[in-house]
Amino acid sequence: AAARRVNGAFTAGVVGADPTGNPPWLATEYVRGMALGAAVETHGPWSVEYVLRLGAGLAEALTRIHAV
Repeated sequence: AAARRVNGAFTAGVVGADPTGNPPWLATEYVRGMALGAAVETHGPWSVEYVLRLGAGLAEALTRIHAV
C-alpha cells in the first residue's frame, strides 16, 4: 500500500503488488531505457556532470520512497 503512494519524476508507478504472496511481489510501470553496458558502448563513458545529475535524481527518488 505504501509503494502506491510514492510519486515523483524519478519513480515508476506501481501497477500491482502482493506483499503477502509466496514470494511477495511488486510490479511497476515499464521504464524505457538502455542497459548501462549498452549505453557506455554506444555513447562512451558518462561525464561527471551527467553522473551528478543522475545521483541527484536517485537521491530525490529515495527521499520520496522513504517519506511514505
